Amino acid sequence: MKRFLLAAAVILTAGAATLPMLGNSQTTSTPTYSNCGSLGGICLPPNFQPGDELYIGWRRGGLTPTPTPTPATLSVRMFDGPTGKPFPGQATYLNTDALLGKVLFPAPAAGTPVGQGWWNVPVDTMPVHPQSGAWLTSMAATAPIHPDFGAASYGSGIPFMFVPAAQKLVPVAIGAYATESDVNAAGYPIPDSPFVEAASDQHLIVVTDAMVAWEFYGFALSGGTYTAKQVTRWDLSKDAARTAGLTSADAAGLSLLAGLVRYDEANSGVINHAFRFTVRPSSKGWIAPASHASSASLISGTNNPPAQPPMGARWVLDQAVDVTVLPGTTTPTTPKVRAILTAMKKYGCIAADNGTTGYVQGTPDSRWNDDENAQLKKFTFGMGHFADTGAPIVPMN
Repeated sequence: MKRFLLAAAVILTAGAATLPMLGNSQTTSTPTYSNCGSLGGICLPPNFQPGDELYIGWRRGGLTPTPTPTPATLSVRMFDGPTGKPFPGQATYLNTDALLGKVLFPAPAAGTPVGQGWWNVPVDTMPVHPQSGAWLTSMAATAPIHPDFGAASYGSGIPFMFVPAAQKLVPVAIGAYATESDVNAAGYPIPDSPFVEAASDQHLIVVTDAMVAWEFYGFALSGGTYTAKQVTRWDLSKDAARTAGLTSADAAGLSLLAGLVRYDEANSGVINHAFRFTVRPSSKGWIAPASHASSASLISGTNNPPAQPPMGARWVLDQAVDVTVLPGTTTPTTPKVRAILTAMKKYGCIAADNGTTGYVQGTPDSRWNDDENAQLKKFTFGMGHFADTGAPIVPMN
């Protein structure tokens, strides 16, 4: 059996007795599909056979959502497949272009608390943090910039889903971090078979037409019921500041969505925000807009000033670095890689979780070229510095 991904949400099986009429449906898949019209206007891959599964999803003005199933028929689809094997990269992954040109969290106004709008604040002219050298040493200055995102066939990245405002609410049992969550008794706007990050953190991000993001950590299906360890609600139209000491779906208390490298932005040539990245080890504390330290089992002692970067530390690629060619060569970087590196020079990367040092997270998208993204690995964190953003380090008791 083969699985074909057109976007997300509903599963059809070839040869099924009843198929929903989706009307006005369209795909942006490559190569061009034949066999059009046999499933209510959907163009099928030429090698689609009875027993194969067809994954279809949300698209503005396009597919009609199917009714939310009862808990007994709920399912969770890891974006790289329930078997752990990636889906063929045959279509634009989910609906990631829906946010192109939109500002996620406006830049903060003068005199206001440091909130999520700081993702969009340039830091290229800010001074070097006094602890920059120590932090780079602790995380290994030779660590490459590692793209933790790519084409669907490579199965890396954090997906998100865009759903209509009328999406039916479904219950999710929030567990380990319920007291630090934005629990909504009415439920959450999650479509059928939501696509979840395949990595151990199992993040789920759902964005509504009202520009509200629901971000889940540890999202899973247990006994016919959706569960998650944490959920955070973000109003993407406001410069939100999370309460100090509270985590989010991201360990640092940050928005996941705001810091992802997205194909649509890289392809446009201009990215106007910072990216999230992981470090190991980190120190016991955080710098705003982070509001929480990472796992206590991985963080350092109470040394002050800390010799390891805290959550929220902002790394910036030095201005002197030539991003038009690969270091030490005359090989040009590609336009998308150049856009990512240019954003790192202006906005930088924010330490958001413990993990393999230097992994920069982004969205899975079949349009990524993983060989092209690998150019980023030729640049190291020693080619930059940590900026002094002016926000104090808050120690964790």
